[in-house]
Amino acid sequence: MQNVNASMILAKLTKARSRLLMKEPFYGNLLMGLKFALAPCGTACTDMKRILFDPEFVNGLEMEELVFLLKHELLHCVLLHCTRGKGYDHQLYNIAADIVVNSNILKTMGVTEYELLGEKVMHRAPDGKEGYLYTAEQVYKMLLEEPQEGDTIDNHDIWNCITAGEYLEKEWEKSTQAEAGRFAESGNVPPGVREFLDHLGYESQMDWKAVLRNFIHLIKSEYDYLFSQPDRRFTDQEFILPSFCECEGEGIENIWFVADTSGSIDNERLCIIYEEVKSCVRQFDRFSGKLSFFDTKVHGITEFENVEDLKSVRPIGGGGTSFRCIFEYMKETMIHNLPTGVIILTDGFARYPEETQALGVPVLWVIVGENNEAPWGETVHIL
Repeated sequence: MQNVNASMILAKLTKARSRLLMKEPFYGNLLMGLKFALAPCGTACTDMKRILFDPEFVNGLEMEELVFLLKHELLHCVLLHCTRGKGYDHQLYNIAADIVVNSNILKTMGVTEYELLGEKVMHRAPDGKEGYLYTAEQVYKMLLEEPQEGDTIDNHDIWNCITAGEYLEKEWEKSTQAEAGRFAESGNVPPGVREFLDHLGYESQMDWKAVLRNFIHLIKSEYDYLFSQPDRRFTDQEFILPSFCECEGEGIENIWFVADTSGSIDNERLCIIYEEVKSCVRQFDRFSGKLSFFDTKVHGITEFENVEDLKSVRPIGGGGTSFRCIFEYMKETMIHNLPTGVIILTDGFARYPEETQALGVPVLWVIVGENNEAPWGETVHIL
């Protein structure tokens, strides 16, 4: 490897990275955390600290192909493939990891096929579906039952030599979460990364079952008395008793979540708020509700029954903060079907309206931080 050749290759790599920074900043910003180095590795490889490139391999790539390769190596780090594959059959896990990574890249590119050096890259799982729908471990299990051959883009042998894996995983988790937070509103986070962040899982700081069970008996109570539907067993009496309906299972209906997206809510807090909404839904057997965002006005409304319904939702906002707009919106658009309860997720930095504006609907204030306490309704804190 001659110095002049090495300089040309490094210049080519730098140009490809700059292109990513300009056109796909989610990838480009994360890529800045990896050093570039040249080594006779045949293709390329990463140890989660560096990406090693074989100069001859890089020299034969077009710029677009090199950009694809950079994203490929980066996603192995982001999805922790380099350390998660220990204990698996090395070759099968390599194929599984490449299927997931390549499929994610194709999804963000908006294409269904891609060729690198004249060869189509693997991107479908053995069941024929796109790899971005699965984790590498899920694809690996499919491959155990239905093996398929294929050439991986890069060299994964270096993964067996990685030390301090737990430390590197935490660093990549931290970096990825921070970068995903920046792009949460635009939705420019690759599909597999969003799933990975879910698996990372944000662990809810709240036992939502306990919170809602204790939040005004109209929202969750052991029994529901409905005077509009009298019990037919007693209709021949001089008095009318309400129907006596035991709630089956753990179900919550017609809850309206209103999430603060004002300028005082940074990306980290916004992610916490969004994850708490999803966590709440997961904790119940049945859940139907609505989700809106607000700053100085309420931005639309999305009805949902499960977490899948929330995945396409994108936060809207960024202005000042007004709690009053929530109750004005409720009065104007929901007066004939008021929610069972309103859950407002916020940092609490705004002027509180009079309780009468809630129209008798129970309100739960979920406040991120411990500096504020709502003057009425129920208040819980996420620290």
